[in-house]
Amino acid sequence: MANYKELFESIEKSLLTEGSKALPLEQIHERLEKFNHFETSALSDLDYYQILVNIVFYSGFKASTVSSKLETIHKHLGDFETVADYEGKDIERILTDENMIRHSGKIKACIKNAQTFRDLVRKYGSFRNYIGKFNGKESEEGFVQLKEELKSRFSWLGEITVYHFLMDVGFQVLKPDRVICRIFLVT
Repeated sequence: MANYKELFESIEKSLLTEGSKALPLEQIHERLEKFNHFETSALSDLDYYQILVNIVFYSGFKASTVSSKLETIHKHLGDFETVADYEGKDIERILTDENMIRHSGKIKACIKNAQTFRDLVRKYGSFRNYIGKFNGKESEEGFVQLKEELKSRFSWLGEITVYHFLMDVGFQVLKPDRVICRIFLVT
């Protein structure tokens, strides 16, 4: 697996240099501290599922819009055990909440994902066990298999968003956003 440590350090140095023109460096470091140990944090099944829900809603939407609505999104879709049993009436109820991002496709995707997620947790004992079976942190081949498996099993995880999910659950990967894709892929 590629080691991104030097790349991350170079990017971080550039960002800190530019960012310190607007904010004191100490304040920037305080804001970033919570991310310094993220890859070693232990996530529960609920944490993994909520990250998946977040990814579905962030996809294609302005981040600040979604961030401001996360509490409402999690109120309706935050527990995979409950959401996996949702029916049409539940979708209608969610769509009437004015504080919710009322996108029926994303809501339906979260319900389908909850069903898949629940099945995996029941089969493997936990989502951590499921992703661990691929050895994706130790093997590039395992990482690629995990990435492809996640894309095929879960709605709204595509070529870009799967990296967002993997990054948020502690894998050392870069999420190739539009800017990076445009720079390197000239799209």
